[in-house]
Amino acid sequence: MGWISFLTPLVAIAVLLLEQAGGFQIPTYLKNRYHMTDAATRPPYQNGPYQNGPYQSQPSSFKTDYQYKTKTKTSYSSAKNPFHGGSRVYSGGCTSQPPIPPNSKMMCSSYSGCKVTCQSNYQFATGDTQLMYTCVNGNWLIEGGFVDVVACQPICLPPCQNSGICVAPNQCSCHENFSGPQCQFESKPCLNLPPMPLNSKRVCKSQQCTVECVTGHKFPDGSDIAQMVCNNGMWVPTKDKWVAIPDCQPTCDPPCQNGGNCLSYNVCQCPIDYRGPQCQYR
Repeated sequence: MGWISFLTPLVAIAVLLLEQAGGFQIPTYLKNRYHMTDAATRPPYQNGPYQNGPYQSQPSSFKTDYQYKTKTKTSYSSAKNPFHGGSRVYSGGCTSQPPIPPNSKMMCSSYSGCKVTCQSNYQFATGDTQLMYTCVNGNWLIEGGFVDVVACQPICLPPCQNSGICVAPNQCSCHENFSGPQCQFESKPCLNLPPMPLNSKRVCKSQQCTVECVTGHKFPDGSDIAQMVCNNGMWVPTKDKWVAIPDCQPTCDPPCQNGGNCLSYNVCQCPIDYRGPQCQYR
C-alpha cells in the first residue's frame, strides 16, 4: 500500500495540470478531497508556498514545540550580581565608575573598588603614584584624605627653581625675568658692556655680545670668535672653561723657530744667537 500513498499526490497534480490546460474538468469531490480549491476560497492557513498545488502550508498560528519552551534564569541580588539591571554594580552600591584623574589610568573591581595609577614620570601632590577609590553607601570615597579628584602632576628632576612650575616631565615654565632648564637664571639686564679683549672687536645686543679677534690674531685655543651672554646681570662666556674672554694673541705664519716669540702679526722676536724672519738663521 505504500506505493499507492506515494502515487496519490502525483496523480492529483497531473489532473490539476490537465484542468488548467482546458482539456479536463475535475469533479468537485476530488477538489475537496485533495484541497484543490482556488486561492481566493481557500482557508487562510492553506495559502502557503504551495497554494496552487495539492499541499497545504501550516497555519500562521502554528508553533513548534521549542517555541513554547521557556528558560527560567536565576535572579541574583545586586550584591552578588556585578551586572544587575544591565549595568555594573560595585560593592557598596555604586553603579558607575569614579572619575579618572588626569594623567593616570584606572582599574576597577566589583568587590575591592578602583585603583588609580599615575603615568610614568607623574605623581600625586603627596608624592604617591597610586590611590584607591572605595564605594561606601553608593558614593565613591578616596583613600588617603583626598577630598576632590586630584590630578597626577608631572615630575621635574632637578626641581624647578624661583617659583617655576613643572608643566611636563622635566620641563619647567619660568616666571618673567627667569630662564634656564630649572629657571635658575635671573634675567637681570646687564647695565654695562663686557670688557674688550686686546686685539679684538665687539658687537653687542641687549642679551648677547660677539667678540672677534682682528686679522692675524687668535684666542689661546686657536679660535677667533667668542660669545658672551647676559646672565643675572653679568656677562658670561658661552664656553664652559672660560671665566672671561682672554686677549687675542698675534699669529706668525710660518711660525717662529728656535725659541722665537711672535711679537705681532708675522713678526718674530728672535733670541740673541738667531736671526731671520722666523729666527731660522744662526
